Amino acid sequence: MNKSAIFAALGVLAVGDVMAQGDLRTAASQEIGITLADYKYKEPGLMDNKATKWGLDLAMTDKINDAWFARGELRYENGKSDYSGTGAKPNNPDWYYELRALAGQDIQMEGYVLAPYIGLGYRYLFNDMRGTSSTGAAGYRRENTLYYLPIGVTHRMSLSDGARLSTVIEYNHLLHGRQETKLSDLVGYNGVTSLGDASNKQTKGYGFKLSAMYETGNWIAGPTVRYWKIDKSENATVFGVVSGVPVTGTVREPKNDTTEIDVRVGYKF
Repeated sequence: MNKSAIFAALGVLAVGDVMAQGDLRTAASQEIGITLADYKYKEPGLMDNKATKWGLDLAMTDKINDAWFARGELRYENGKSDYSGTGAKPNNPDWYYELRALAGQDIQMEGYVLAPYIGLGYRYLFNDMRGTSSTGAAGYRRENTLYYLPIGVTHRMSLSDGARLSTVIEYNHLLHGRQETKLSDLVGYNGVTSLGDASNKQTKGYGFKLSAMYETGNWIAGPTVRYWKIDKSENATVFGVVSGVPVTGTVREPKNDTTEIDVRVGYKF
């Protein structure tokens, strides 16, 4: 993503109500935002998917008391990915949604606030590769679900122009993942007359999130980097018929990396 796009997004915040200087603690609010993201999924040495995606973010924050807060988040992103690996295949439907529930505490420091938090996250991703690539290789649908533990901290400080800067450092620990591969989509290609779908359990992986948000009045904007590294899955056995011959195969989801860099503009009320 072009760096100038990030600074241009920050520039839309020239108008807004001035926030209270004295209180940097998390406030009760509702939030809506839009996102433009550069998305890259890679299975090293095998394939990659690249996409420009747009997104919608919704969030609600509530105060438990003066120090503690709870937050719920919903995120949706959609785009068309370009595949390269066994040939090339552009414009593949690729989207995901993510749900998160968080709880944390504001800790007042000298001139800034630290707000550590912990929670539970869920992500569902869908990728449709049906059809054939430039080399005639047949594709299929893929569905991935992740349950994870987000652990992070927000650093919040006042700026000289009456606004404030909120930065987030977050670690995500994979609790459970599952890859559903619709191998039955290969029926009709290369002599395949019957083939079962694969379901692979993923047990090892981690991610992180880094963000810096400029906030003035009701408006917020800034860049975010998200990263996931998932280890190879457990094996699954599938059965099928190819060229009239019954076959049995072992399927494993390879290790993969996902990197996403986005710019977000949001409104709090």
